[in-house]
Amino acid sequence: MQAIKDRDQNIKDLAQIAAGLFPKLDTCEKHLALKLYQLLSEGKAVSPEMLASALGLLIERVARFLSDWPGVDFDDEKNVIGFWGLSLLETAHRFEVDGRALYTWCAWDTLFIPQLLQKTVKVVSACPVTGKNLRLTITPKTFLDPTPSEIVLSFITPEAAKVQQNVLQHFCRYVHFFASADAAEQWVSQHPGTFVLSMTEAFVLGQLKNQIRFARTPL
Repeated sequence: MQAIKDRDQNIKDLAQIAAGLFPKLDTCEKHLALKLYQLLSEGKAVSPEMLASALGLLIERVARFLSDWPGVDFDDEKNVIGFWGLSLLETAHRFEVDGRALYTWCAWDTLFIPQLLQKTVKVVSACPVTGKNLRLTITPKTFLDPTPSEIVLSFITPEAAKVQQNVLQHFCRYVHFFASADAAEQWVSQHPGTFVLSMTEAFVLGQLKNQIRFARTPL
């Protein structure tokens, strides 16, 4: 019983760390971030003009937010094509929203972004050890039908300074789905600092991170 309590506390502590990876958001910034997720999930690059118009904000203010925030990817025309885990560019993690193929930067992104979008998504990934295709459905409140049923995740305790410098290099490349705990343990044994989370732990971690990050903002 104590081990379970300790594990639960570790997840809560990890959620606090994850929520603090990027700058704190005021009310306006929270709405801007959620709107940007929503517009990007429609499968097209999002211009600052589009985002400003959707929120009734000055374009200069929106452009300043986007340029100041870490973890924002732009195309050559300065339109957003990737934002805090959600991307239009192909990665190992396919993230299907309303039939549209998008992608995420890491496995964990697929678990917490559906709540921010208030959408049910279908996820397709692959186990780095076995090569098996992995499939699951993520709703805003739970995960469904993991195939195979033994899917787990690798994770690493992130360092804010390094993540803000390069989130893909210092976090995302350590966070994968695996077909089984045995496959995951084999991988983490070769990657110091990483550890294994169950699907339930990883999903709860994402929900807690969202609650902290978007406190007092309806999700």
